[in-house]
Amino acid sequence: MSESIIHNQKLDKDCAKSIVEQLVSLNIPRSEIARRCGVNQSRINGWENGEKAGSENLQKLRALLNLRLPNQKAATFKVSKSVRLALAKEDLDLFLVSQMKAFIGELPSLPFELREKFDSAESLESLNKVIATQYHLYVCKEVDSDLYFTKRQEHVFNQMAPYVKPFGVLPSSYQDTMHSVLEQLKKAIQEAEEQIVKKQHREQENQKFFRSTVEHSISNTLQRSFALHANADINLENVQKELLTHIHKALEDFQYSGSYFSHPLSELIRTMERVAQFLDDSQFGPKYGTMRLDGQNMYYSDSIKKPEGFIEFDDIEFAIDSAKKLQGDFEKFIEEQQERYSALFKLKEKELELCSKLGSGKVFHQKVCEALASGKELGVQDTRLSNLAVIADSILKSDKLPIALNGKKYELELLNGLKEMLNDLTPEPIIHPVQIGGQLVFSKERETKGKTLIYSLNNNDLVLLQEASICDQQLLTIEPKLAAEELLTHIDDDIRDSVKQSLLEHGYMFSDVEVLG
Repeated sequence: MSESIIHNQKLDKDCAKSIVEQLVSLNIPRSEIARRCGVNQSRINGWENGEKAGSENLQKLRALLNLRLPNQKAATFKVSKSVRLALAKEDLDLFLVSQMKAFIGELPSLPFELREKFDSAESLESLNKVIATQYHLYVCKEVDSDLYFTKRQEHVFNQMAPYVKPFGVLPSSYQDTMHSVLEQLKKAIQEAEEQIVKKQHREQENQKFFRSTVEHSISNTLQRSFALHANADINLENVQKELLTHIHKALEDFQYSGSYFSHPLSELIRTMERVAQFLDDSQFGPKYGTMRLDGQNMYYSDSIKKPEGFIEFDDIEFAIDSAKKLQGDFEKFIEEQQERYSALFKLKEKELELCSKLGSGKVFHQKVCEALASGKELGVQDTRLSNLAVIADSILKSDKLPIALNGKKYELELLNGLKEMLNDLTPEPIIHPVQIGGQLVFSKERETKGKTLIYSLNNNDLVLLQEASICDQQLLTIEPKLAAEELLTHIDDDIRDSVKQSLLEHGYMFSDVEVLG
């Protein structure tokens, strides 16, 4: 046995002094050791004198030693310890899409339009949009049902009351329509304001036309009069003032000139009436100043409507001011109603426990799937590889998901579909190189089961390498750091005796073997 090997056997890898001495004996300069460890050379001298090194520095020394002391007897093999499955998020999302579409195909009662939306969805994201819409409609339906029931109860308990406000919170049909009516009101106000601007512009143009025709004509007339009566005793200044007075009076009369109009004020009034109805359909309406429509309406005066069906422009300005006040009240009312309805919606969501959208995080145990997808869960010798369906229960959070479709409640069953998918998966072995620095104590190659190799390490642990057919591939598997009796449990019966004999010859001991001496 060479001197270097003897020294290596005496090496204490937990002692900085021992490692530094070994590196120096290999003619590695102390400055190089210091540089590779990221310390001053004085630290290296201290370690040689027996000072302790921290765990981080000790690890750097060991790494440097491993780089500088390759084991000449080491053998390298490409082995497989585990397999991975195609269970990444993308794979699971596609599985959910296929399961949902298959489920839809078994429901012939669904309307054609809804079925077409599901069929055209190519991704989980687009599919979830359809599911979320159906979910929202179903929850709203249940909330509205409770609201209508409360309304009926109020009428029963208040039969003698002349009028019972029907809703504390307006149903979803009201909630959806209010936004549309609000936009109609804004548009009607805008059109009325544009009409006033057009009127003002028209009046300015009329005045310009009047001045260009009437005033210009009068001025010419005056000039001719002055020319004809040049020698007459006439006070021209008084004549001019009188004429201008008549001109301004004519302008005022010209400005009025039949300014009746039926649009857009009639549309604005109709929209205001719809808004007032929404406020009146809630018991919170009086808070915003609304009145019953069968009584006097406060948002426009009786003078607005002309017997002939025409409307004054002054009435438009009055109606716009009233409409803007009503718009502000209506916006506050909508906001309050949304808050109240949202609170009821959330309570009903918890009560129904419906699935609002599909997602791998909601359906599967993420950590288990990640372990299977990364190769940390299934070893190459795992018996579950022969029937992957057995791991379905450990992956799913729930066998069934309650979902809403077309106003009804259904259950999407996932377990059987997942078992089928797992059985169709082809596990992918993870192959990586392994270096074994030990003595080959057994070698056997068989036609049907391939080769079997056993190595003995310096600390007497055994490493077993065996060829095996896994996932339709011939792979080399490894079982490291085994005791002699433990190794025999991994050996086939037909070669067990020969393996045991070989281990005995190399000094390994067994409990069923008599030891003398």
